[in-house]
Amino acid sequence: FIAVFLTTHKWTQLDIGLNLGLFNNAVSLKVDYYRMITSNMLFNVSLPQASGFTSTRINAGKMLNTGWDFDASANLKGRNISWNGNLTVSVLHNEVTYIPPQISKIASTYNVTQVGEPVGSLYGYKIEGIFNSQAQLDDPKLAAWTGARGLGAFIFKDVNGDGQIDARDLTVIGNPHPKLVLGFNNVIGYKNLTLSVLATGGFGFEILPEKNEWLYNEKGRWNVSTEFLHAWKSTEDPGNGIIPAIYYPGQHTASSAWVEKGNYVWVKNVTLGYKIPNRLLEKTRVISDLRVYIGVRNALRFTGYTGWNPEVSTYGGTNAQTFGVDNFSYPVARTYTLGVDISL
Repeated sequence: FIAVFLTTHKWTQLDIGLNLGLFNNAVSLKVDYYRMITSNMLFNVSLPQASGFTSTRINAGKMLNTGWDFDASANLKGRNISWNGNLTVSVLHNEVTYIPPQISKIASTYNVTQVGEPVGSLYGYKIEGIFNSQAQLDDPKLAAWTGARGLGAFIFKDVNGDGQIDARDLTVIGNPHPKLVLGFNNVIGYKNLTLSVLATGGFGFEILPEKNEWLYNEKGRWNVSTEFLHAWKSTEDPGNGIIPAIYYPGQHTASSAWVEKGNYVWVKNVTLGYKIPNRLLEKTRVISDLRVYIGVRNALRFTGYTGWNPEVSTYGGTNAQTFGVDNFSYPVARTYTLGVDISL
């Protein structure tokens, strides 16, 4: 486990691209396809406590990334109006193709890296519903947490089929990597006015809100989510299927019941500016250029995610093994700006 044995990862990549320009390049389109195989990837793996260390870094495994990048741009001008726009769209498929058999998978609290799945996939128990009838309780094919087989308790997926729910039933419950990412930048001009708008978006990924360990916990030590208003109460009032009855063990472990879609469109920046006509500035004999503007950062966000920030990754940073976990991330502030640009 000595770091001197580590090597940098290696990769082979195929790129095919097409560039198209129209109307003297006033309109352009770029399309790129790529296929990259990365080997000797660096991973953190857990060590036995007797070693005196919690983990070590090793070279292990291969990963495949394939995708498409699209870039469309336009720079159009009329007598008093202009438009400069750029749209980028990226489509990505990520998959781990090999991990040494003696390792089989690399797991952390909420993420797992294993063959056939995206790197750092969300990790937990799969919930198949809530027991809501005696017939379900009598069905041996439906599994429950030990000591929690009763009306209003979660029905767990018995992944390994041994008839009991334990750590061997932990499985992939979501992909934290967007399958499609877009960016849209526009600058529209009309006479001396300019309006610029920047928007981004991400689609096809999931978020695991770790905050639900507290918000969905009825032990009374903290505030809970309003989702508790829709918890299971009886067979006649089964709630929304997310919050089980409050008196069963095993209901507060990370599971697919927590996972949410992270899809979003975010209008990041909007700026409206006005350039003072030169004929007015000439009278000053000092100022050659003057522009006033007002801007809004984080203007609008459209998402079904219930957290504050769908771009969150509390434990991720640049580590792809630990993406997609939201632990009460701080909300992104909306800010307003009023400014003046002066050239002498």
